[in-house]
Amino acid sequence: MNYYPFHIGDYASATRHLSWDEDAAYRRLLDVYYTLEKPIPEEKVLRLAMAVTKMQREAVNTVLQEFFTLTAQGWTSERCEQELDAMRIKQAAQEEKDRHETDRMRRHRERRSSMFDALRLVGIVPAWDVPMKELQRLSDTYSNAPATLPETHLQREQVISGDEPATAIPTPTPTPTPVLKEKKSASAPTIPEIPESLMADFQKIRRSKKAPLTDTAINGLRREAEKAGVTMTEAITACCEFGWQGFNADWYAERTASKTATTGSPPTESFSERDARAKREAWEVMTNRKWPEQDLPQSARSSAIDAAAFELPNNIRRLAQ
Repeated sequence: MNYYPFHIGDYASATRHLSWDEDAAYRRLLDVYYTLEKPIPEEKVLRLAMAVTKMQREAVNTVLQEFFTLTAQGWTSERCEQELDAMRIKQAAQEEKDRHETDRMRRHRERRSSMFDALRLVGIVPAWDVPMKELQRLSDTYSNAPATLPETHLQREQVISGDEPATAIPTPTPTPTPVLKEKKSASAPTIPEIPESLMADFQKIRRSKKAPLTDTAINGLRREAEKAGVTMTEAITACCEFGWQGFNADWYAERTASKTATTGSPPTESFSERDARAKREAWEVMTNRKWPEQDLPQSARSSAIDAAAFELPNNIRRLAQ
């Protein structure tokens, strides 16, 4: 016996009067009893309890006299026998359960094997790991021919009328596997007056924003383009430039609004152009110099701008002082 229940409360209430050596002796005797699963032999009790000294032997004898009974088989304990009986009952029940499970698995394998054999006779070879539910369905569908399957409740001897049975079972015909046709994706709506390259760019923006282009969206683009007084080509071009998934007349008006006379900015200044202009104006104020881009050739602009970038922190410090 590898395990036995140990109730601390019950044990403490029954052994509270024992000394240290007597408590240790009782625990060792319990371990020996449950290990042997039978009474402890009288002549071996001291050796099995490992009682060496005189005090240990006296403790073993005291515990034996109080908690055990000497019989012809040896020292017995009523409590230990109750636990052993409960263990044997549980063990027998588990063994019976294991036998039933083993028998059930054997019958399961035999049933699968018989269904596989019957299906092979009609030219159907299922996968080896096909689920039992699917195998049963295949067997019920294709293996009902009297000459191929063992007799079942559907294939018993029937009343013969003429040359055929009263309920003749036709020869099964394998059902062909249907061929799934690929769904044709609906063609995206197009705008005839828009060039293909421009339309492709606009479609990319719509796809990146997970906004498919539909007829309703195109009608909205036309409505906003008419409101802004521009053509559809101009509206789509603006969408591609500004990264819009749709066109809005108010947005377009803000982007294309004319600038004040002091800035001299073109009426179609974009955000990037406005930022570049603001940077140039800030640099000119900080350095008290003309932006080099207006005077230098293209090859010399980058070096001049890099040099000005190094001067900018010093000018900021001077202004701060």
